[in-house]
Amino acid sequence: MRQHQAVLAWVDCAKEIQQFIEKIPDGLLCELFYLCALDGMKLNELQRLDALPAKDRTEKAVMIWKERQIFLQKIYGNDPERERHREALHREIKQMFANSEKIWKKLEEGMAETLEMQHSLLEGQKVTNETVLDEKKKQIQEKEQKIQELEGRIFSLQEQCDRLQKENQRIKENVKRRDVRPRSFRGICWKVRRKAKADAFIAAYLENKEYSREQKEYLLQCLESGDSFREIKTFASPGLTIPMMERLRNLNRKPSAGQRKEE
Repeated sequence: MRQHQAVLAWVDCAKEIQQFIEKIPDGLLCELFYLCALDGMKLNELQRLDALPAKDRTEKAVMIWKERQIFLQKIYGNDPERERHREALHREIKQMFANSEKIWKKLEEGMAETLEMQHSLLEGQKVTNETVLDEKKKQIQEKEQKIQELEGRIFSLQEQCDRLQKENQRIKENVKRRDVRPRSFRGICWKVRRKAKADAFIAAYLENKEYSREQKEYLLQCLESGDSFREIKTFASPGLTIPMMERLRNLNRKPSAGQRKEE
């Protein structure tokens, strides 16, 4: 529950929603309401789900899960990739706070142990045995070094937290532009793939000094007519004449005997 409170507070969830979730006695239902709150459900919607009639907790959990899916579909649309990314982001945030809580616990234990050792050292000042005092100082230094390491890990987790917050904000902005982004994203991917294929073709044939000008012109015409780079590789060779390459090209296009039999 402490993790839930920390995450909900981090995403600026309303106090009323946090208090509502804290009062859910059942662990399974509490977890589901926690996910719904992270998804952006309002308090009245959560209260409506809590009031759904069910014969047992399992049936209630199934009903809440279905309502959550309907809510997410309204927000994100039918984009499974974006949904998987959002779920992964939720899990990463939860794991990050769990790790942070463990580190803080170790830090508190280390500080308490250090204070206890310092107190013991003050009492041991009356002892003239310098070897014992040196050992105590060494242990304190080791504990202080461990605390510094834990503080460094906490700083690293804070940076991860900031990164995840920016990522979450980016996802929200992308959702607002969901009617524009898919088309532009596919266009960018298509341009990248097209440029990569063009670069590969230029390096393999047009810049290859082993091919004559006529052979390069012929291979370029094949590419323009719709032949893929992979198909051109099956018949392109600087040691073949253009008519020979054309015959190999036509042979590759003909269906095999097994294919004709199946047809």
